[in-house]
Amino acid sequence: MAVKLQAAGRRVAKNAVWSVTGIAVPAVVALVAIPFLLGRIGLERFGLLALIWMGVGYFSLFDMGIGRALNQQIAACLAREQTDRVPALVRTGTSTLVVLGMLAAVVVALLAPWLVDAVLGIQASLRDEAVTAVLILAASLPAVLLSTGQVAVMEGFQQFRGVALVRIPLGISNFAVPALISLFSQSLAVITLSLVAARVLALLALRGMVRAQLRALGGQPVFDRSLLSGLLRFGGWITVSSLVGPVLVYFDRFFIGAIRGLEAVAYYVTPFEVLSRLSMLPQAIMAALFPALTQAIASASPDVAALAGGAGRVMLFALLPVTLCFAMFPVELLSLWLDAEFAEQGSMVVRLLAAGVMVNTLARVPFTALHSAGRADVTARIHLLEVLPYLGLLWWAIVHFGVAGAAFVWLLRATADTLLLWQAVARHVPALAAQAVRYSLLAVVLGPLVVFSGQPADLFVRGILWLVAALACGITLIYLATPLLLQRLRNDEEQ
Repeated sequence: MAVKLQAAGRRVAKNAVWSVTGIAVPAVVALVAIPFLLGRIGLERFGLLALIWMGVGYFSLFDMGIGRALNQQIAACLAREQTDRVPALVRTGTSTLVVLGMLAAVVVALLAPWLVDAVLGIQASLRDEAVTAVLILAASLPAVLLSTGQVAVMEGFQQFRGVALVRIPLGISNFAVPALISLFSQSLAVITLSLVAARVLALLALRGMVRAQLRALGGQPVFDRSLLSGLLRFGGWITVSSLVGPVLVYFDRFFIGAIRGLEAVAYYVTPFEVLSRLSMLPQAIMAALFPALTQAIASASPDVAALAGGAGRVMLFALLPVTLCFAMFPVELLSLWLDAEFAEQGSMVVRLLAAGVMVNTLARVPFTALHSAGRADVTARIHLLEVLPYLGLLWWAIVHFGVAGAAFVWLLRATADTLLLWQAVARHVPALAAQAVRYSLLAVVLGPLVVFSGQPADLFVRGILWLVAALACGITLIYLATPLLLQRLRNDEEQ
């Protein structure tokens, strides 16, 4: 049992590394390419290009959650040794995604002139170019959604290395190819076409990998209508969460702008955008954990608690020193990055948001565990339950306390979300009931701890306290990783 657990933990860790790499490498390329692109094509065109990048991500909502459903159901079938169902699942899911992509393409194409004129307000000189770019983007939606499905299938097989080897060049091409094309043409239509071409090439590579996985299983991939209802039911609840999520994450800045003005938005959004980047590591770990935990739950493995607990501890001890750094030195960091006036106005916002990010990290394991157990409806209902109280409290807090009030309410919502998710997972995944108690208590304590960690006025004292905390977290991470590393060394020696 211990050997199987170590093997599963090692696989999750390896997959998480590949997942992080697939996100991080394109981000580094973006840091170099974006300033160059901005200088070549100008602010107006670059703004529209940024919307096109965003659109490719948000249009994936048209998949109705089927990608996530495919991932979960393939992993569950493999755990139960129902491999004969997998080819039909893949064909049914991907065929449905192609149809949804075609429908989405028609909708976006019909709305293209309205989107450009009424929503985006593009100036007349760029209007025709912008409409053409949106039409090209619309035509790519079947490929976009099918790519989402192919990635989900590969992740269901826990083939994260293959996904990363496609995602890295695709992510690089999103920034590098437009930069290269800008040397010869500033046309957004040409740039958008190049992005679509790169995505089609990535789709072909993913399709080849999926076929290789299916050939190894045997069986004939056929469309099975009896499997479609399960995919749509699970995926429908995923879509509900995907629609509610942006309200919980982004409406605070709209409220701040309406009540306190755009200057106040800058004091809130700037630290929020930086701190939100810390979610890259938890997202990668959860992506790797999802199929492994699905298989463990589906097979009633005794390793469920150990897998979930290990991932939770790694995220906790990896992010705690970083969030403490922001919370303990907000004035110093903001003064160094921006200026003293911004630091004075934004320091409390940084403390509260850092605490919120840390507490929100504790919610990721129960969220993933509920999806692994096939209970996407529970997470969607929790998010729906949170919306109206959150928006009402948010408005009141901004009116009375400004941006600091918005940050405090965001921390409260993150804490409530974490408590509700852990309570739900204790009921639906009994193996995690003991962890639910511990992490619920930790969520209540951790928020205030991070917020008030910057109370000592003396910079030297804060520095020593942070160093002690960082060393303790680092030693703990080494302790957690040591069994996996030793097992890997033993396997290498045996080979």
